[in-house]
Amino acid sequence: MNKYKQKVCKSIDEKKEELISIGEKIFINPELGFKEEKTAKLIKETFEKMGVKYQDKLALTGIKATISGRKKSPNIAILGEMDAVISPNHPFADKKTGAAHACGHHTMITNLLGVSFGLINSDIMKYLDGKKMKNSTLCERLGIDKKNAAQASIVIKKALENKFIKAADPEHPRGGYEPIWA
Repeated sequence: MNKYKQKVCKSIDEKKEELISIGEKIFINPELGFKEEKTAKLIKETFEKMGVKYQDKLALTGIKATISGRKKSPNIAILGEMDAVISPNHPFADKKTGAAHACGHHTMITNLLGVSFGLINSDIMKYLDGKKMKNSTLCERLGIDKKNAAQASIVIKKALENKFIKAADPEHPRGGYEPIWA
């Protein structure tokens, strides 16, 4: 493993307990799409703690933060979805709304924040080119109707077409996740 990757991994490991706590908070407080007020607040508080400037209220509850490197290009987007799905029989479903993090979006946000901690706390950005855009949505910048904001594939495709980003990993968490603390 090269020295830069080691620094990033070490920085993430140092935040392990905080990241687990954030993921657990999101998991036990599921919110349906466009209603992710508590989740958005937690993400914004975490960005503020990191000293990262962000834009919020994008497509209602979305957040976009940017961490700059030495140059402006290439841009890499790291997307994290915040919404839960309706799954009233899920063991951790919200009793009022039936919402549950049954497909792992809470892990996407936790990973996004972990990468952010790693990039910032390792001081690695001074060696990297481009901007790393931490997004819960790129919809506003791309002109995507807010009704489609929860569809990450649309966001990624438009971001690539408009050359806002050069690459995206469209991997999505799978159902059946059971937290180790459950």
